[in-house]
Amino acid sequence: MNPNLEQRIAALEKWKQEKEAQQIKFPLDIQSQTILNKYLLSKIATIEFSAGVSSDLYKYILVEQDGKIDALGSVRNFSQFTVNTTADTLILVSARFENNNGVTVISTGTAPGGLMSGGTYYVVNASSGGTTIQLSATLGGAAINITSVGTGEQYIYYVL
Repeated sequence: MNPNLEQRIAALEKWKQEKEAQQIKFPLDIQSQTILNKYLLSKIATIEFSAGVSSDLYKYILVEQDGKIDALGSVRNFSQFTVNTTADTLILVSARFENNNGVTVISTGTAPGGLMSGGTYYVVNASSGGTTIQLSATLGGAAINITSVGTGEQYIYYVL
């Protein structure tokens, strides 16, 4: 047999073994849990407190990935939210936002349709109490059409 062909076959066999070792099996076995822990963030805890002149809400989200624990920074005006797809609005649980505030949306699952987890948006059409808002991709722009509620927990926080 051709030595070059033997090397290529050996390389393909090694590649196949590596890919098979990365497959996740259900119910989760130890190897599948290890793969998930290496590549996905796990939320460990949430620490929140109010501080400052305006008593802004600050929140740290502790996460773990591949055995390493990190905090997703201090977040000002952080809130979980639900979505009304008919009105294209976000209904905030705790924080209050005003028009033109820059915000970021994050999700533990998939972001609501029309939004991207980690994307920066601008508040438009905020209700008088700031608990119901719409988002725009640009400062002062049109409200984004939100086509689905997404999955998992949905969060929004002030960035600008």
